[in-house]
Amino acid sequence: MTALARSRIAAVDVTVVNIPYEAPTISSSLYARPGISRTLVQVRTDDGLVGLGEGMNGDVLAEQVRAAAQDLLGEDPFRLEYLLHRLLVERGHRPHAVSVLEFALWDIMGQACGRPVYDLLGGRFRERVPICGVLLFRELGPNGKGGEQTPEAIAGQAKDIVERFGFPVLKWKAGVRDLDTDLQVMNLVRDAVGPNVKLRIDPNSVWGVDEAVSIIKQMQPLGLEWVEDPCKTLEGLAAARLQVDTPFASDGVAGKPAALPRVAEAKAVDVAKADTAAQGGLLGFQRFATVAEACGLGVSMHCSAELGVATAARLHLLAATPNQVYAVDHTCWWHGDDVIQGGMATFFGSQRDGCMAPPDAPGLGVRLDEEKVARYAELHAAEGDYQSQATHGGGRRW
Repeated sequence: MTALARSRIAAVDVTVVNIPYEAPTISSSLYARPGISRTLVQVRTDDGLVGLGEGMNGDVLAEQVRAAAQDLLGEDPFRLEYLLHRLLVERGHRPHAVSVLEFALWDIMGQACGRPVYDLLGGRFRERVPICGVLLFRELGPNGKGGEQTPEAIAGQAKDIVERFGFPVLKWKAGVRDLDTDLQVMNLVRDAVGPNVKLRIDPNSVWGVDEAVSIIKQMQPLGLEWVEDPCKTLEGLAAARLQVDTPFASDGVAGKPAALPRVAEAKAVDVAKADTAAQGGLLGFQRFATVAEACGLGVSMHCSAELGVATAARLHLLAATPNQVYAVDHTCWWHGDDVIQGGMATFFGSQRDGCMAPPDAPGLGVRLDEEKVARYAELHAAEGDYQSQATHGGGRRW
């Protein structure tokens, strides 16, 4: 038998883009910024395939990706385990940088096989992935959008995005102001969207144990699906969780596989959250999900303001991961634009049922809109990295 010819990685192109939010955004109790900077890669093989990847943040990550990419040149993209070990263990490249390249390797493998990535990850377990819409205070944008600065305005924001997208779950980014404001927001949102939409709250770890217990007990009639990272430490989460009936989720203390046995033993968290970046890619998240299940924990995916390439990668993974049963956060409705052909509508389709679906085309199934990539790369060159412009609140912004 004649051995099949194998593709080799010939080049890696790295581009940083700035995508402004449709309104300047106070995105959490930790920082505010005018938009997102994202690193895009195109991994090219010697037989003409192009794999796409995308990562959170801009300039710093881009340099890390360029450095890691040098260790891929001349390699077979199908040797995924070997390449990940080489990049992460032997060469010590950061998981966030490796994940960008790993997305592109999956894209190449899928195109080479003529199958969507979800087929390579174990096959499609679910057709559509439910999405949790994220709520937050926004400043007024130059286009007249945004400006939601009161609890009443956030309730209107919630009603609007449920009507537009059909999200079955909403999450409030709390901790920006005082506890009374957060409680008022949650009550008004519940009134605005009715009893069938699940609610979550995420103060990004700014509450103390006593604060957390007090407000969670007051919100018990709202039937929250969970509270995400109410406290900063494992000990704080465990102490608070012991005193309330509402489940806790966390990526702060439960975002790595090695942490999960201790998290489970402490009974601090019900649902462990992680993102593909911290795990080094799709394969790393699958392993995280397996460890979490073995520890008796639920599994959910953390969001980091993904554009279309990373959204496609996440959807392939989520469609093929049986024990990731929760609606996953997405912030697409904040963004002013995207860099893929067709934009986020590619994933919603015509159903508007609050779910997204991975493309069925080979690989990740998305292609870049080259005109938009060039436009937003120029914006990055002109404005600088949005991540470096973030206003940090040092905990709680009052």
